[in-house]
Amino acid sequence: MRSGNSSHIGYPTGAVLVAALMAGCAGVGTMVPAPSTALASPAVARTAVASDGGVIVEVSAAGGQTVVRLLDGASRAVTGMTTLAGRWALPTVLSGGPPEGVTPSGVVVLAAPPSSTSRFAMFKTPLRAPPRLIELPAGFTYDAVSPTGTKLYLIEHLPPGGSDRYQVRSYDVTAGRLDEAVVVDKTVVAELMSGRATSRVSSSLDGAIVATLYERADAPPFIHVLYTEAVRAQCIDLPKTAHGQQWALVGLNGDRLRLQEVRSGAQAAVDLVTGRMHGLVEATPGASHS
Repeated sequence: MRSGNSSHIGYPTGAVLVAALMAGCAGVGTMVPAPSTALASPAVARTAVASDGGVIVEVSAAGGQTVVRLLDGASRAVTGMTTLAGRWALPTVLSGGPPEGVTPSGVVVLAAPPSSTSRFAMFKTPLRAPPRLIELPAGFTYDAVSPTGTKLYLIEHLPPGGSDRYQVRSYDVTAGRLDEAVVVDKTVVAELMSGRATSRVSSSLDGAIVATLYERADAPPFIHVLYTEAVRAQCIDLPKTAHGQQWALVGLNGDRLRLQEVRSGAQAAVDLVTGRMHGLVEATPGASHS
């Protein structure tokens, strides 16, 4: 995953897996129910870029198997391929958003459809070694992965069913076990949060910092920052916005997180060290904003 989800991720023709993921800052909270993440039938085709101008990861599932191909970013020539039994796909975090699970260093994470267990497969390009298969109890979904693939971050949906309670967990890939500690912002005490993930960026060089913005119907938006190498979370509440105003994350450079107001194009920045939001910058006259 690259900054601003601008990894030149494409959508080939075919059925698409769509998942909605909600999260909060205190590790345990409430979330809006998400639609089913079952794979569409009969096939799923997704692509993601592992690095700028580098390798494209293409995942296609049909029947009872999944084919993973590596393509050269310039020529589109196939440079590697492997096949997995069963149906797998690159995970999706934002509802209707692009696939994720690929780091600039070439780590690839796939997720299987939810069932009685939660299953993930991890590769290291150029696909010369078999994948590392991870199987956990039901209720875990993908959140992020550290640059070198030593830590896999998951959302654990907690019982009872229908309560929409969850917590962020880290899986130690090297040791092959789920870490006991919950990943939380230690400066936030007993604060429950809910929200809908609307935009997401990561540090462009290594993906070690992943920031997600969450909108809430009854409270100001907030940003959840995950430091994937340090196994640490940070929660930043944004100022209350005017009715109809909506922010989107557009970039992350060092400790400076850039935001843009969707309608007006006005920009602001959040200092990750202090957690403070700084100056609005008006949009360039005549510029278009989606």
